Amino acid sequence: MKNTIMVTMLGIITVLTIVFVSERTYAFAEEESPYKVADDIHAIFTFTFKDGVEIHEFPVFKMGNNFVNKNVSPTFSIEGVVGESPYLHKALDEAFKYKANPSYEWNYQFFEVDVDFTKNNEVVRSLSYHDCYVDDYKVQTLSDDYESYMSSKTGFAIIDNIDFLCGVLIQ
Repeated sequence: MKNTIMVTMLGIITVLTIVFVSERTYAFAEEESPYKVADDIHAIFTFTFKDGVEIHEFPVFKMGNNFVNKNVSPTFSIEGVVGESPYLHKALDEAFKYKANPSYEWNYQFFEVDVDFTKNNEVVRSLSYHDCYVDDYKVQTLSDDYESYMSSKTGFAIIDNIDFLCGVLIQ
């Protein structure tokens, strides 16, 4: 009798633990910024996917469309050193795999992106992109021309170059 109650309790605890862990959303964030930027302004990106949230800093942000033109879908591009970003890379992989068939919906097809421009760790401006998807993706190697080949002080940088197309931009 005692063993039956013990086994039942352990079973219930195991089931609840599995349910709790499977429903949990995970977040990945980068450490302190490795980039030197003018006036200490950093672009911090929060990607919200169905499976979790990732926070990354990209040193290059290019807004494709302006705030005034409401007749086009908002676009933006980012560039940064290839790093650990499991959800973002999953979205890139699935876009490559499934984008040729626009009628097919995949798990990482649409997501949200919040961009916070910070100075001294305080937000000075924010942009919020909704219903975004990967429009284009390239991995590029940047060099410091001649210096990259000959000097140990400089080198090559392998970067992600990602273009996004979104449904809505809220400022």
